[in-house]
Amino acid sequence: MLFTGTEKKQYYNKPLYGNKGSYTLSEGVVLPYCICSMEIDRAVSELKIAQEFPPSLDNRWKIAELYQREIDKDRVRNDMVRGYLQDPNKIKFFNALTVVLLPKNSEGILDSFDQCEPGNPPIPYDGQSPIDAPWANDVANKYNLGGVQYVEYGDQARLRWDSETVHAVVVDGQHRLDALRQFKVVSGNVFNEHVQKTKVPVIFVLISEEVGFKKRVELGDSSIRAIAREIFTDLNKNAKEVDKARELILDDWSINAQCLRTLITDETAKDSDVLIPLSLIRWADSNNRFDSNYYLNSLVHIDQLINSVLDIRYPRDPLDKEQVVKYIHSLKMALGRESSSGAVSLENDKGKDIESYYNSEYVDTEADEAIMPFNRLPASFLNAAVENFESNHKGYILSLLTKFKPYEELIDYSRENNLIEGNFAKFFAQTREHQYLIREQKTGEDSNWYYNEIERHIRKIETMKTHPELGASWAYKALFQKSAIRVAKAISFEYSKSHATLGNIGDYLNFLNALYINDLLYVESKIPGGDVSAWYFIATNAGNGKIRVNKQTEKNITSFLMFFYHLYKLKESGDFDFNDALLKLRSKKYTGLYPGAYDSYNEIKKCFSMSNFYNYHYGRDKAQEMSDDEKKKRTDEFVSMYISSISSVF
Repeated sequence: MLFTGTEKKQYYNKPLYGNKGSYTLSEGVVLPYCICSMEIDRAVSELKIAQEFPPSLDNRWKIAELYQREIDKDRVRNDMVRGYLQDPNKIKFFNALTVVLLPKNSEGILDSFDQCEPGNPPIPYDGQSPIDAPWANDVANKYNLGGVQYVEYGDQARLRWDSETVHAVVVDGQHRLDALRQFKVVSGNVFNEHVQKTKVPVIFVLISEEVGFKKRVELGDSSIRAIAREIFTDLNKNAKEVDKARELILDDWSINAQCLRTLITDETAKDSDVLIPLSLIRWADSNNRFDSNYYLNSLVHIDQLINSVLDIRYPRDPLDKEQVVKYIHSLKMALGRESSSGAVSLENDKGKDIESYYNSEYVDTEADEAIMPFNRLPASFLNAAVENFESNHKGYILSLLTKFKPYEELIDYSRENNLIEGNFAKFFAQTREHQYLIREQKTGEDSNWYYNEIERHIRKIETMKTHPELGASWAYKALFQKSAIRVAKAISFEYSKSHATLGNIGDYLNFLNALYINDLLYVESKIPGGDVSAWYFIATNAGNGKIRVNKQTEKNITSFLMFFYHLYKLKESGDFDFNDALLKLRSKKYTGLYPGAYDSYNEIKKCFSMSNFYNYHYGRDKAQEMSDDEKKKRTDEFVSMYISSISSVF
């Protein structure tokens, strides 16, 4: 219904009537709602799912808005419409839809109703409705928020909103709503008289302090967008596990998710000199691979990198004090801050350490037992942990993921061809359905549009991830990047103060780039000056060259990078003697000077001490005839030759 004001037109829907309620299951938290029944025609036309933003290359999406947009059309069409709603022998029933009213403007979703101009449509809404007239009673509590009119009268409630300034977005039941819409389509876009009698139960969550919403400050962000994300995450986790990529976008309480967001741009089609562009990240699914297509990296894989870096030992039982204390210790080691005395602590904004906070709030000190489960890090400590992640780890992680030459080349190509902010990025920010519609539209205008704007760039980037003779680049293999980040952490965090001679992330990048420029970082690379594979037995199977994807391979690659980085630094220091350097690096006596070198050398040597190694190089019959001493001698000779050959590129 249109109301004309002095400033702008307002499009309020007809009122909905129902009952009010609230959830007060947590101390200091009140989540008000009203539950109504909507005629089926109104439900399918007035309620929204995020996918309904019109398909347009002008749309830009913040990472916080990249949730709940993708509808599984096959599930809707086959299971819910054909297999359920169209089956005349089925008794049909859907659970209530859960809806959050979100204020909006031309830029997107807003954080609160205060940012919208409030309307004040008349009650009764049409001047003569006998049903609506009683709501004008002076006893009724009337609230005119930005674009929402809400009235309470006892336990009853009346609700309406302006469709121009408010989205009524379904956060639980989006597939059900889409199924009802598709059911209408297959019914000729008109529900028959019998179906029109259906009323759909809808719960409207009201996130406004004016109508009673309360959230404790320490529980974090109270914006409407943040609360909507939290409700969506919790509802869907309890019903069906949210996929990992979506969880990383949604979860405002996950340490990993919060740390990850400090590494990437906060919206699609946005570039940055210091962050990884979201447009180049595989974020739309939970696949950790990024060795194909245009991807620089994968959201799920970056999460795995952070897991590896932080190595936090989460308690299996949050009521087990011993487990929680170990968790807190690991948290402090990774995300604490070292004082001048050398003590490491994780303090909130009031200067209280996490361990003392836990003991005072969660533990019965007399019984020395936990009295409450420590399920998640309180907001003030979470904020401190993320800040410390930025100071402890963010710098070297971003340097490796953007400044390593193969990644730098991909980013440079993307910038030169406007892939990060242009149509390429905007296209892949769409849902799959919208991508299809845009492709159809643009191809109708220009038959070469998809090739020129999208396909040729994907093909080019894929060629950058391989070598015509040496195969796939290790840089785009997840297990290699995990290994590379472990060594970066050792150099930049673990040993940065105690072993200054190890250098810094810049030195490490120079080392990696030397390997890359000299064609050693491909799956089928050969050692310099020879026909021997650089990666057989380290990371690939001899003969067929297939990558062995397992924890041991990651450990082998980590050892390779750590050992050769030590050798690189010794060679860079001048006055280098290979035999003397090898003697030091493989000797336990010098572990204090070259941390990790001794263990790394032995891991490399172990790769060339297996029966498969002897069988491959000397033949199975000869290998069986060799004594243990001869095998040891052959291994030592091969390892020395291997190390000498690889180090010749420095």
